[in-house]
Amino acid sequence: MSPTLKTLPALSSDDRITLGCLSVLLRYPDETTLPLFSTMREELPLYCEPEAVRCLWDFLARLERHGVCVMQEEHVRTFDLDTACSPHLAWHRYGDDPRLGRALASLNELYRDAGFEPLPGELPDYLPMMLEFLAVCPAWAKDVLLDGFGSELTALSTRLTAAANPYTPLVQEAVRILHLSSEGARP
Repeated sequence: MSPTLKTLPALSSDDRITLGCLSVLLRYPDETTLPLFSTMREELPLYCEPEAVRCLWDFLARLERHGVCVMQEEHVRTFDLDTACSPHLAWHRYGDDPRLGRALASLNELYRDAGFEPLPGELPDYLPMMLEFLAVCPAWAKDVLLDGFGSELTALSTRLTAAANPYTPLVQEAVRILHLSSEGARP
Protein backbone atom coordinates (compact mmCIF):
# COMPACT_ATOMS: atom_id res chain seq x y z
CA MET A 1 0.00 0.00 0.00
CA SER A 2 1.42 3.40 -0.96
CA PRO A 3 1.28 6.36 1.41
CA THR A 4 -1.56 8.78 0.90
CA LEU A 5 -0.67 12.27 -0.23
CA LYS A 6 -2.11 14.80 2.19
CA THR A 7 -3.85 17.84 0.78
CA LEU A 8 -2.84 21.12 2.36
CA PRO A 9 -5.02 24.22 2.53
CA ALA A 10 -5.14 26.19 -0.68
CA LEU A 11 -2.87 29.18 -0.97
CA SER A 12 -4.49 32.60 -1.08
CA SER A 13 -3.43 35.15 -3.69
CA ASP A 14 -1.67 37.05 -0.85
CA ASP A 15 0.27 33.90 0.03
CA ARG A 16 1.24 33.34 -3.59
CA ILE A 17 2.53 36.91 -3.91
CA THR A 18 4.47 36.54 -0.66
CA LEU A 19 6.06 33.29 -1.86
CA GLY A 20 7.12 35.06 -5.05
CA CYS A 21 8.71 37.85 -3.00
CA LEU A 22 10.44 35.34 -0.73
CA SER A 23 11.80 33.64 -3.84
CA VAL A 24 13.44 36.90 -4.93
CA LEU A 25 14.75 37.81 -1.46
CA LEU A 26 16.36 34.40 -0.97
CA ARG A 27 18.35 34.67 -4.19
CA TYR A 28 21.86 36.06 -4.23
CA PRO A 29 21.39 39.86 -4.08
CA ASP A 30 22.84 41.50 -7.19
CA GLU A 31 22.12 44.16 -9.81
CA THR A 32 19.20 42.17 -11.22
CA THR A 33 17.41 41.80 -7.88
CA LEU A 34 18.06 45.27 -6.43
CA PRO A 35 15.42 47.07 -8.55
CA LEU A 36 12.86 44.47 -7.47
CA PHE A 37 13.48 45.29 -3.80
CA SER A 38 12.24 48.89 -4.09
CA THR A 39 9.18 47.77 -6.05
CA MET A 40 8.46 45.17 -3.37
CA ARG A 41 8.67 47.73 -0.59
CA GLU A 42 6.05 49.88 -2.33
CA GLU A 43 3.72 47.10 -3.43
CA LEU A 44 3.76 44.69 -0.46
CA PRO A 45 1.14 46.49 1.64
CA LEU A 46 -1.28 46.36 -1.27
CA TYR A 47 -1.14 42.61 -1.75
CA CYS A 48 0.22 40.81 1.31
CA GLU A 49 -0.98 40.03 4.81
CA PRO A 50 0.38 42.38 7.53
CA GLU A 51 2.49 39.60 9.10
CA ALA A 52 4.20 38.93 5.77
CA VAL A 53 4.66 42.64 5.10
CA ARG A 54 6.47 43.11 8.42
CA CYS A 55 8.75 40.14 7.76
CA LEU A 56 9.67 41.29 4.26
CA TRP A 57 10.02 44.97 5.20
CA ASP A 58 12.34 44.06 8.09
CA PHE A 59 14.56 42.11 5.72
CA LEU A 60 14.54 44.91 3.14
CA ALA A 61 15.41 47.44 5.88
CA ARG A 62 18.35 45.25 6.90
CA LEU A 63 19.51 45.19 3.29
CA GLU A 64 19.28 48.99 3.09
CA ARG A 65 21.15 49.43 6.42
CA HIS A 66 23.99 47.06 5.61
CA GLY A 67 24.23 47.46 1.85
CA VAL A 68 24.32 44.93 -0.92
CA CYS A 69 27.98 43.90 -0.37
CA VAL A 70 27.34 42.88 3.24
CA MET A 71 24.17 41.04 2.22
CA GLN A 72 26.09 39.24 -0.53
CA GLU A 73 28.67 38.14 2.04
CA GLU A 74 25.90 36.96 4.39
CA HIS A 75 24.22 35.07 1.57
CA VAL A 76 27.44 33.25 0.68
CA ARG A 77 28.26 32.56 4.34
CA THR A 78 24.75 31.25 4.95
CA PHE A 79 23.97 29.20 1.88
CA ASP A 80 27.29 28.39 0.21
CA LEU A 81 29.81 27.90 3.02
CA ASP A 82 27.57 26.01 5.44
CA THR A 83 26.28 22.81 3.83
CA ALA A 84 23.75 22.40 6.66
CA CYS A 85 22.01 25.49 5.28
CA SER A 86 22.30 24.69 1.58
CA PRO A 87 19.36 26.08 -0.39
CA HIS A 88 19.27 22.82 -2.38
CA LEU A 89 16.60 20.85 -0.54
CA ALA A 90 17.09 17.51 -2.31
CA TRP A 91 20.71 17.53 -1.21
CA HIS A 92 19.54 17.59 2.42
CA ARG A 93 17.59 14.39 1.81
CA TYR A 94 19.97 12.50 -0.47
CA GLY A 95 23.43 14.04 -0.06
CA ASP A 96 25.81 12.45 -2.55
CA ASP A 97 23.61 9.38 -2.95
CA PRO A 98 22.85 8.42 -6.59
CA ARG A 99 19.14 8.87 -5.81
CA LEU A 100 19.79 12.65 -5.84
CA GLY A 101 19.91 12.63 -9.65
CA ARG A 102 16.59 10.81 -9.86
CA ALA A 103 15.03 13.26 -7.38
CA LEU A 104 16.21 16.22 -9.46
CA ALA A 105 14.87 14.63 -12.64
CA SER A 106 11.53 14.03 -10.90
CA LEU A 107 11.39 17.68 -9.84
CA ASN A 108 12.00 18.81 -13.42
CA GLU A 109 9.21 16.49 -14.54
CA LEU A 110 6.86 17.90 -11.87
CA TYR A 111 7.66 21.44 -13.03
CA ARG A 112 6.98 20.52 -16.68
CA ASP A 113 3.75 18.67 -15.82
CA ALA A 114 2.53 21.79 -13.98
CA GLY A 115 3.46 24.07 -16.90
CA PHE A 116 6.35 25.78 -15.08
CA GLU A 117 9.52 26.85 -16.84
CA PRO A 118 12.42 26.61 -14.35
CA LEU A 119 15.14 29.23 -14.13
CA PRO A 120 18.00 28.44 -16.46
CA GLY A 121 21.25 27.53 -14.76
CA GLU A 122 19.74 26.43 -11.43
CA LEU A 123 19.07 22.98 -10.09
CA PRO A 124 15.36 22.26 -9.62
CA ASP A 125 15.74 21.79 -5.85
CA TYR A 126 17.00 25.37 -5.35
CA LEU A 127 14.78 26.88 -2.67
CA PRO A 128 14.08 30.19 -4.46
CA MET A 129 13.01 28.24 -7.56
CA MET A 130 10.78 25.99 -5.48
CA LEU A 131 9.14 29.03 -3.86
CA GLU A 132 8.63 30.64 -7.26
CA PHE A 133 7.00 27.41 -8.44
CA LEU A 134 4.80 27.22 -5.34
CA ALA A 135 3.66 30.80 -6.01
CA VAL A 136 2.15 29.82 -9.35
CA CYS A 137 1.57 26.06 -9.42
CA PRO A 138 -1.74 24.21 -9.20
CA ALA A 139 -2.74 22.76 -5.82
CA TRP A 140 -1.93 19.16 -6.78
CA ALA A 141 1.66 20.12 -7.66
CA LYS A 142 2.08 22.03 -4.39
CA ASP A 143 1.00 18.95 -2.46
CA VAL A 144 3.39 16.70 -4.39
CA LEU A 145 6.33 19.07 -3.90
CA LEU A 146 5.72 19.61 -0.19
CA ASP A 147 5.12 15.91 0.40
CA GLY A 148 8.60 15.35 -0.97
CA PHE A 149 10.47 18.33 0.46
CA GLY A 150 8.39 20.01 3.18
CA SER A 151 10.38 18.33 5.93
CA GLU A 152 13.66 19.56 4.40
CA LEU A 153 12.31 23.13 4.32
CA THR A 154 11.28 23.03 7.98
CA ALA A 155 14.62 21.48 8.93
CA LEU A 156 16.42 24.30 7.09
CA SER A 157 14.29 26.80 9.01
CA THR A 158 15.29 25.14 12.28
CA ARG A 159 19.00 25.24 11.39
CA LEU A 160 18.84 28.91 10.37
CA THR A 161 16.99 29.74 13.59
CA ALA A 162 19.64 27.98 15.69
CA ALA A 163 22.33 30.02 13.92
CA ALA A 164 20.44 33.32 14.47
CA ASN A 165 20.79 33.89 10.75
CA PRO A 166 19.35 37.00 9.02
CA TYR A 167 17.61 34.79 6.45
CA THR A 168 15.68 32.94 9.18
CA PRO A 169 12.51 35.10 9.06
CA LEU A 170 12.19 34.59 5.30
CA VAL A 171 12.34 30.80 5.53
CA GLN A 172 10.08 30.82 8.60
CA GLU A 173 7.52 32.85 6.65
CA ALA A 174 7.57 30.28 3.84
CA VAL A 175 7.05 27.48 6.40
CA ARG A 176 4.13 29.42 7.92
CA ILE A 177 2.46 30.13 4.58
CA LEU A 178 2.85 26.54 3.43
CA HIS A 179 1.27 25.21 6.64
CA LEU A 180 4.27 23.08 7.55
CA SER A 181 4.69 22.09 11.17
CA SER A 182 7.74 23.02 13.21
CA GLU A 183 8.70 19.35 13.53
CA GLY A 184 9.21 19.12 9.79
CA ALA A 185 6.17 16.98 9.04
CA ARG A 186 3.07 18.12 7.26
CA PRO A 187 0.04 18.37 9.56
